[in-house]
Amino acid sequence: MIYLKNLFLIVLFITFLSSSISLSEENRITTFKESDVHFSLTKDSLNSDKYELEVKRESNPLSNLDVFSLLDPTRIVVDIPGSRTNTARNIRIDDSNIKSIRIGIHPSKLRIVIDLTKDKTPFISVNKITGNVYKVQFSPSENVKKEIKEKKPQEEDLSILKETKKTKKVIQKRQKIDFIREPKNKFSITPKVKPITKPDDVIKMKEEEKEKAKKVASKTKKSSNIKRKPTSQVLDGITFELCKRTKKPSIVLLISNLGKYSIIRTTKNIYELTLKNASLKDNNLLLPQFPPTTYKELQLVSAREKGKDIIVRIYVGDSVSLEVDNKKNKLCINVKK
Repeated sequence: MIYLKNLFLIVLFITFLSSSISLSEENRITTFKESDVHFSLTKDSLNSDKYELEVKRESNPLSNLDVFSLLDPTRIVVDIPGSRTNTARNIRIDDSNIKSIRIGIHPSKLRIVIDLTKDKTPFISVNKITGNVYKVQFSPSENVKKEIKEKKPQEEDLSILKETKKTKKVIQKRQKIDFIREPKNKFSITPKVKPITKPDDVIKMKEEEKEKAKKVASKTKKSSNIKRKPTSQVLDGITFELCKRTKKPSIVLLISNLGKYSIIRTTKNIYELTLKNASLKDNNLLLPQFPPTTYKELQLVSAREKGKDIIVRIYVGDSVSLEVDNKKNKLCINVKK
Protein backbone atom coordinates (compact mmCIF):
# COMPACT_ATOMS: atom_id res chain seq x y z
CA MET A 1 0.00 0.00 0.00
CA ILE A 2 2.81 2.42 0.88
CA TYR A 3 4.52 1.65 -2.42
CA LEU A 4 1.30 2.41 -4.33
CA LYS A 5 0.84 5.71 -2.49
CA ASN A 6 4.39 6.84 -3.30
CA LEU A 7 3.92 5.85 -6.92
CA PHE A 8 0.67 7.83 -7.11
CA LEU A 9 2.38 10.97 -5.67
CA ILE A 10 5.22 10.69 -8.19
CA VAL A 11 2.74 10.47 -11.08
CA LEU A 12 0.88 13.57 -9.80
CA PHE A 13 4.13 15.53 -9.53
CA ILE A 14 5.18 14.61 -13.08
CA THR A 15 1.78 15.64 -14.51
CA PHE A 16 1.98 18.98 -12.65
CA LEU A 17 5.43 19.67 -14.10
CA SER A 18 4.35 18.78 -17.62
CA SER A 19 1.26 21.02 -17.37
CA SER A 20 3.31 23.99 -16.11
CA ILE A 21 5.85 23.51 -18.93
CA SER A 22 3.08 23.34 -21.54
CA LEU A 23 1.48 26.54 -20.14
CA SER A 24 4.79 28.40 -20.30
CA GLU A 25 5.31 27.21 -23.89
CA GLU A 26 1.81 28.39 -24.83
CA ASN A 27 2.53 31.87 -23.36
CA ARG A 28 5.91 32.13 -25.12
CA ILE A 29 5.61 34.18 -28.34
CA THR A 30 9.13 33.75 -29.73
CA THR A 31 12.73 32.97 -28.79
CA PHE A 32 15.83 33.91 -30.78
CA LYS A 33 19.58 34.37 -30.37
CA GLU A 34 21.70 37.21 -31.73
CA SER A 35 25.48 37.29 -31.17
CA ASP A 36 26.03 36.03 -27.58
CA VAL A 37 22.61 37.13 -26.27
CA HIS A 38 19.45 35.00 -25.90
CA PHE A 39 16.00 36.64 -26.11
CA SER A 40 12.66 35.18 -24.98
CA LEU A 41 9.36 37.09 -25.44
CA THR A 42 6.33 35.84 -23.43
CA LYS A 43 2.79 37.05 -22.75
CA ASP A 44 1.11 37.13 -19.34
CA SER A 45 -1.49 34.35 -19.07
CA LEU A 46 -3.79 36.44 -16.83
CA ASN A 47 -3.47 39.76 -18.70
CA SER A 48 -3.14 39.62 -22.48
CA ASP A 49 -1.81 43.24 -22.63
CA LYS A 50 1.29 42.53 -20.50
CA TYR A 51 4.52 41.18 -22.01
CA GLU A 52 7.96 40.20 -20.75
CA LEU A 53 11.25 40.13 -22.69
CA GLU A 54 14.05 38.14 -21.05
CA VAL A 55 17.58 39.18 -22.08
CA LYS A 56 20.38 36.73 -21.19
CA ARG A 57 24.04 37.02 -22.18
CA GLU A 58 26.18 33.87 -22.32
CA SER A 59 29.74 35.06 -21.66
CA ASN A 60 30.23 38.48 -20.05
CA PRO A 61 27.90 39.96 -17.40
CA LEU A 62 25.47 42.76 -18.36
CA SER A 63 26.44 45.99 -16.58
CA ASN A 64 23.38 47.92 -17.75
CA LEU A 65 20.49 47.84 -20.24
CA ASP A 66 19.22 50.97 -22.05
CA VAL A 67 15.45 50.73 -22.72
CA PHE A 68 13.24 53.56 -24.05
CA SER A 69 10.18 54.13 -26.26
CA LEU A 70 9.65 56.23 -29.43
CA LEU A 71 6.52 57.42 -31.28
CA ASP A 72 5.47 57.78 -34.95
CA PRO A 73 5.42 54.79 -35.18
CA THR A 74 5.23 53.46 -31.60
CA ARG A 75 8.17 51.21 -30.74
CA ILE A 76 10.34 50.03 -27.82
CA VAL A 77 14.13 50.12 -28.22
CA VAL A 78 16.45 47.82 -26.20
CA ASP A 79 20.21 48.53 -26.40
CA ILE A 80 22.70 45.90 -25.12
CA PRO A 81 26.20 47.47 -24.80
CA GLY A 82 29.24 45.28 -25.49
CA SER A 83 27.45 42.99 -27.99
CA ARG A 84 27.07 43.59 -31.72
CA THR A 85 25.96 41.93 -34.96
CA ASN A 86 26.85 42.33 -38.64
CA THR A 87 23.45 41.32 -40.04
CA ALA A 88 20.16 43.20 -39.75
CA ARG A 89 16.97 41.15 -39.84
CA ASN A 90 13.23 41.36 -39.19
CA ILE A 91 11.16 38.82 -37.18
CA ARG A 92 7.41 38.81 -37.90
CA ILE A 93 5.17 38.42 -34.81
CA ASP A 94 1.60 37.10 -34.96
CA ASP A 95 0.11 39.13 -32.10
CA SER A 96 -2.57 41.83 -31.71
CA ASN A 97 -0.23 44.29 -29.93
CA ILE A 98 3.17 43.54 -31.55
CA LYS A 99 3.92 43.81 -35.30
CA SER A 100 7.53 42.67 -35.48
CA ILE A 101 10.98 42.61 -33.87
CA ARG A 102 13.93 44.19 -35.72
CA ILE A 103 17.65 43.72 -35.11
CA GLY A 104 19.83 46.72 -36.05
CA ILE A 105 23.54 47.13 -36.85
CA HIS A 106 25.59 49.42 -34.55
CA PRO A 107 29.36 49.60 -33.93
CA SER A 108 29.32 49.39 -30.11
CA LYS A 109 25.99 47.80 -29.15
CA LEU A 110 23.23 45.39 -30.13
CA ARG A 111 19.86 47.07 -30.78
CA ILE A 112 16.47 45.32 -30.66
CA VAL A 113 13.38 47.28 -31.80
CA ILE A 114 9.87 46.02 -30.91
CA ASP A 115 7.24 47.56 -33.24
CA LEU A 116 3.83 48.02 -31.54
CA THR A 117 0.39 48.32 -33.14
CA LYS A 118 -1.13 50.92 -30.77
CA ASP A 119 -0.29 54.65 -30.89
CA LYS A 120 -0.21 55.06 -27.11
CA THR A 121 2.98 55.50 -25.05
CA PRO A 122 3.72 52.07 -23.49
CA PHE A 123 4.43 51.41 -19.81
CA ILE A 124 7.96 49.94 -19.34
CA SER A 125 9.80 48.52 -16.32
CA VAL A 126 13.30 46.94 -16.27
CA ASN A 127 14.40 44.44 -13.57
CA LYS A 128 17.86 42.92 -13.10
CA ILE A 129 17.55 39.24 -12.13
CA THR A 130 21.24 38.17 -12.05
CA GLY A 131 24.56 39.51 -13.35
CA ASN A 132 23.78 38.55 -16.96
CA VAL A 133 19.94 38.33 -16.98
CA TYR A 134 17.49 41.25 -17.33
CA LYS A 135 13.69 41.18 -17.66
CA VAL A 136 11.89 43.98 -19.53
CA GLN A 137 8.16 44.12 -18.75
CA PHE A 138 5.94 46.34 -20.91
CA SER A 139 2.26 46.97 -21.58
CA PRO A 140 1.25 48.72 -24.87
CA SER A 141 -2.20 49.79 -23.59
CA GLU A 142 -1.15 51.64 -20.39
CA ASN A 143 -0.29 55.32 -20.74
CA VAL A 144 2.42 56.95 -18.63
CA LYS A 145 0.68 59.35 -16.23
CA LYS A 146 2.36 62.72 -15.70
CA GLU A 147 1.52 64.75 -12.59
CA ILE A 148 1.01 68.43 -13.38
CA LYS A 149 1.28 70.64 -10.31
CA GLU A 150 -0.54 73.94 -10.24
CA LYS A 151 1.85 76.87 -9.95
CA LYS A 152 1.34 79.06 -6.87
CA PRO A 153 1.57 82.81 -7.31
CA GLN A 154 5.07 84.07 -6.59
CA GLU A 155 5.92 86.81 -4.12
CA GLU A 156 6.62 89.24 -6.99
CA ASP A 157 3.08 88.77 -8.36
CA LEU A 158 1.58 89.52 -4.92
CA SER A 159 3.65 92.71 -4.60
CA ILE A 160 2.45 93.85 -8.05
CA LEU A 161 -1.18 93.32 -6.98
CA LYS A 162 -0.62 95.40 -3.84
CA GLU A 163 0.97 98.21 -5.85
CA THR A 164 -1.92 98.29 -8.34
CA LYS A 165 -4.44 98.65 -5.48
CA LYS A 166 -2.45 101.58 -4.07
CA THR A 167 -2.22 103.33 -7.44
CA LYS A 168 -5.99 103.00 -7.95
CA LYS A 169 -6.64 104.77 -4.62
CA VAL A 170 -4.20 107.58 -5.48
CA ILE A 171 -5.84 108.13 -8.91
CA GLN A 172 -9.29 108.27 -7.32
CA LYS A 173 -8.09 110.94 -4.91
CA ARG A 174 -6.50 112.99 -7.70
CA GLN A 175 -9.68 112.88 -9.75
CA LYS A 176 -11.54 114.72 -7.02
CA ILE A 177 -11.55 118.52 -7.25
CA ASP A 178 -9.64 120.26 -4.48
CA PHE A 179 -11.65 122.98 -2.88
CA ILE A 180 -10.34 125.91 -0.84
CA ARG A 181 -12.60 126.92 1.98
CA GLU A 182 -12.97 130.56 2.89
CA PRO A 183 -13.02 131.72 6.54
CA LYS A 184 -15.38 129.95 8.93
CA ASN A 185 -18.01 132.71 8.92
CA LYS A 186 -18.56 132.41 5.17
CA PHE A 187 -20.07 129.22 3.78
CA SER A 188 -19.25 129.76 0.09
CA ILE A 189 -16.87 127.24 -1.49
CA THR A 190 -14.66 128.21 -4.47
CA PRO A 191 -12.81 125.64 -6.59
CA LYS A 192 -9.17 126.02 -7.65
CA VAL A 193 -8.79 127.62 -11.07
CA LYS A 194 -5.82 126.86 -13.37
CA PRO A 195 -3.98 129.93 -14.77
CA ILE A 196 -4.92 130.87 -18.33
CA THR A 197 -2.04 130.41 -20.77
CA LYS A 198 -1.14 133.29 -23.10
CA PRO A 199 -0.94 132.89 -26.90
CA ASP A 200 2.89 133.21 -26.85
CA ASP A 201 3.12 130.35 -24.35
CA VAL A 202 0.94 128.17 -26.60
CA ILE A 203 3.24 128.84 -29.60
CA LYS A 204 6.31 127.87 -27.55
CA MET A 205 4.63 124.63 -26.40
CA LYS A 206 3.81 123.68 -30.01
CA GLU A 207 7.41 124.30 -31.15
CA GLU A 208 8.78 122.15 -28.32
CA GLU A 209 6.38 119.34 -29.27
CA LYS A 210 7.52 119.52 -32.93
CA GLU A 211 11.21 119.26 -31.92
CA LYS A 212 10.44 116.23 -29.74
CA ALA A 213 8.57 114.57 -32.64
CA LYS A 214 11.57 115.17 -34.98
CA LYS A 215 13.97 113.56 -32.49
CA VAL A 216 11.72 110.48 -32.14
CA ALA A 217 11.43 110.14 -35.97
CA SER A 218 15.24 110.33 -36.41
CA LYS A 219 15.73 107.59 -33.78
CA THR A 220 13.21 105.28 -35.50
CA LYS A 221 14.99 105.77 -38.88
CA LYS A 222 18.35 104.81 -37.35
CA SER A 223 16.87 101.71 -35.72
CA SER A 224 15.27 100.62 -39.03
CA ASN A 225 18.63 100.97 -40.87
CA ILE A 226 20.39 98.60 -38.43
CA LYS A 227 21.12 95.22 -40.07
CA ARG A 228 19.69 92.40 -37.98
CA LYS A 229 21.45 89.04 -37.78
CA PRO A 230 19.49 86.17 -39.37
CA THR A 231 17.89 83.79 -36.89
CA SER A 232 19.34 80.25 -36.88
CA GLN A 233 17.41 77.20 -38.08
CA VAL A 234 16.11 74.68 -35.50
CA LEU A 235 15.38 71.04 -36.37
CA ASP A 236 12.21 70.31 -34.35
CA GLY A 237 11.46 66.73 -35.47
CA ILE A 238 11.70 63.94 -38.06
CA THR A 239 8.56 62.08 -39.23
CA PHE A 240 7.55 59.73 -42.03
CA GLU A 241 4.43 59.93 -44.24
CA LEU A 242 3.13 59.19 -47.74
CA CYS A 243 3.47 61.99 -50.30
CA LYS A 244 0.01 62.99 -51.65
CA ARG A 245 1.43 63.92 -55.05
CA THR A 246 3.57 60.82 -55.79
CA LYS A 247 1.95 58.39 -53.30
CA LYS A 248 5.49 57.33 -52.36
CA PRO A 249 7.18 57.34 -48.93
CA SER A 250 8.64 60.66 -47.79
CA ILE A 251 10.71 61.99 -44.88
CA VAL A 252 9.37 65.20 -43.30
CA LEU A 253 11.85 67.47 -41.48
CA LEU A 254 10.09 70.02 -39.23
CA ILE A 255 12.32 73.14 -39.16
CA SER A 256 11.77 76.49 -37.45
CA ASN A 257 13.20 79.54 -39.32
CA LEU A 258 13.92 77.48 -42.44
CA GLY A 259 16.97 78.90 -44.26
CA LYS A 260 19.84 77.61 -46.38
CA TYR A 261 20.21 73.88 -47.02
CA SER A 262 21.80 71.50 -49.55
CA ILE A 263 21.49 67.79 -50.37
CA ILE A 264 24.00 65.48 -52.11
CA ARG A 265 24.29 61.77 -52.81
CA THR A 266 27.52 60.58 -51.17
CA THR A 267 27.26 56.86 -52.05
CA LYS A 268 24.84 54.55 -53.82
CA ASN A 269 22.65 54.12 -50.73
CA ILE A 270 23.34 57.32 -48.72
CA TYR A 271 22.10 60.92 -49.10
CA GLU A 272 23.36 63.81 -46.91
CA LEU A 273 21.25 66.94 -46.28
CA THR A 274 23.08 69.91 -44.68
CA LEU A 275 21.21 72.62 -42.74
CA LYS A 276 23.38 75.76 -42.51
CA ASN A 277 23.66 77.56 -39.15
CA ALA A 278 21.24 75.14 -37.44
CA SER A 279 20.71 73.42 -34.09
CA LEU A 280 18.69 70.51 -32.64
CA LYS A 281 15.63 71.16 -30.48
CA ASP A 282 16.06 67.88 -28.55
CA ASN A 283 18.96 65.45 -28.04
CA ASN A 284 16.59 62.56 -28.87
CA LEU A 285 16.94 63.59 -32.53
CA LEU A 286 20.54 62.28 -32.40
CA LEU A 287 19.10 58.75 -32.11
CA PRO A 288 18.55 56.87 -35.41
CA GLN A 289 14.98 57.11 -36.73
CA PHE A 290 13.58 53.94 -38.30
CA PRO A 291 10.77 54.28 -40.88
CA PRO A 292 7.70 51.99 -40.83
CA THR A 293 8.26 48.47 -42.15
CA THR A 294 5.97 49.18 -45.14
CA TYR A 295 8.39 51.88 -46.44
CA LYS A 296 10.78 49.50 -48.20
CA GLU A 297 12.57 52.28 -50.13
CA LEU A 298 13.80 53.94 -46.88
CA GLN A 299 16.01 52.21 -44.30
CA LEU A 300 17.30 54.71 -41.70
CA VAL A 301 17.51 58.46 -40.93
CA SER A 302 20.10 59.92 -38.53
CA ALA A 303 21.05 63.49 -37.57
CA ARG A 304 24.32 64.83 -36.14
CA GLU A 305 25.92 68.18 -35.33
CA LYS A 306 28.94 69.36 -37.36
CA GLY A 307 30.21 72.73 -36.14
CA LYS A 308 27.38 75.26 -36.63
CA ASP A 309 25.55 72.97 -39.12
CA ILE A 310 23.29 69.90 -38.88
CA ILE A 311 23.93 66.87 -41.13
CA VAL A 312 20.91 64.59 -41.80
CA ARG A 313 22.01 61.26 -43.30
CA ILE A 314 19.38 59.20 -45.18
CA TYR A 315 19.93 55.52 -46.01
CA VAL A 316 17.91 54.27 -49.01
CA GLY A 317 17.52 51.01 -50.93
CA ASP A 318 19.14 50.13 -54.22
CA SER A 319 18.17 52.21 -57.29
CA VAL A 320 16.18 54.69 -55.11
CA SER A 321 16.53 58.44 -55.77
CA LEU A 322 15.18 61.35 -53.69
CA GLU A 323 13.86 64.87 -54.37
CA VAL A 324 13.30 67.77 -51.95
CA ASP A 325 10.04 69.73 -51.72
CA ASN A 326 10.39 73.02 -49.82
CA LYS A 327 7.33 74.10 -47.79
CA LYS A 328 6.76 76.59 -44.96
CA ASN A 329 8.96 75.49 -42.02
CA LYS A 330 9.03 71.99 -43.54
CA LEU A 331 11.26 70.00 -45.90
CA CYS A 332 9.64 66.98 -47.60
CA ILE A 333 12.22 64.52 -48.97
CA ASN A 334 10.21 62.35 -51.38
CA VAL A 335 11.06 59.13 -53.19
CA LYS A 336 10.91 59.72 -56.95
CA LYS A 337 8.53 57.71 -59.12
